[in-house]
Amino acid sequence: MMAYSDEMLSLITLTFFATSFVLTLVMGILYMLHKRKYLLYWLLHWSILTFAYATLFIYGTEPLYLVLYSALLIIGSAVLHYACYVYLDKRYLKGLKLTGLSALTLFVTILITPSLYIFMPIVIFSYVAFYYMHAGGWILARLDKPSNWLGSIFIAFGLFNLLYPFFVQLNWYLPWGYFINAILGTSTVLALLGLHFIRLNHEKDQLLNTLHYKSYHDHLTGLHNREYLNKIISEKTLVKQVPLSVLFADLNTLKQMNDLHGHDLGDQILIETADVITQCIPYSQHIIRYGGDEFLIILPNTDNIQANQLSHVITEMCSKIVIKDIAIGISIGIATSHTIDCDINALIRTAEIAMYKSKRK
Repeated sequence: MMAYSDEMLSLITLTFFATSFVLTLVMGILYMLHKRKYLLYWLLHWSILTFAYATLFIYGTEPLYLVLYSALLIIGSAVLHYACYVYLDKRYLKGLKLTGLSALTLFVTILITPSLYIFMPIVIFSYVAFYYMHAGGWILARLDKPSNWLGSIFIAFGLFNLLYPFFVQLNWYLPWGYFINAILGTSTVLALLGLHFIRLNHEKDQLLNTLHYKSYHDHLTGLHNREYLNKIISEKTLVKQVPLSVLFADLNTLKQMNDLHGHDLGDQILIETADVITQCIPYSQHIIRYGGDEFLIILPNTDNIQANQLSHVITEMCSKIVIKDIAIGISIGIATSHTIDCDINALIRTAEIAMYKSKRK
């Protein structure tokens, strides 16, 4: 029976070695493709486990190599623990960095004190369990549904490792305990891959959101741009919200300020003007930087009287902006349509003509 057990243990160890080796290759490929720092640590984790299982398979339970195998298990788990910190963008606590060193100190104590040798498996797998359960706790703390599942898998695997020194004494553990352990270990791998692809999808969504924002916003003022104007015109929803008013605004002193003080100051004027207009019309979704010093404000469900009131407010507020002892003047033209499905481009041209008439006054 003992020989049969030894043969089975060798087969199980070989299986663990082969699995760890394959996962090392998988993590290596993922790291080369995606270049994430946590993938590098996951790669290191499975490389260490591969070496640990190779040591156990080749040298068996010889005391020196058994200590090496045990140390590699703890170091590998600590690396995975740190990788989770990196993945979650957390700052690694300095105290936890000493955990591996304290584990090695315990190993030395156990080796020189034979009466404590029986506690060696408990110490080893307690450390392994700590790393997995602690990492699982961080993942659970993210409080989203995928993280709940993935964190629970980590904690379950950690608990199983914590109880391993006691389970291994039971008759049913060989082979069923190792089978359960393999399932939980595989689940942690799937959990890590899940975390990685969740991160990739999140980064993809962030990139798409950023690109979408940049496509429809002016990089200097943060207002909408001409592309956004073309979009809302093509959607043909504004032309249903009559009366529809358009304010066409143009700064009077920008060219003078650029010539006298440079374009950096001109940029500051544009930014402050955009802020003032936004404060004056906070409810409008359609404040657009139309050109260099031109702003367009589209006001659905706003008649000419209301548009004139808003124009006076903007003009008065902009006149209070004084830079280098020069007041920032603004000219505004107004056009209003009461016709459903009106031509917005024609309405904008009408407002622009009205702006030039206002500027000449």
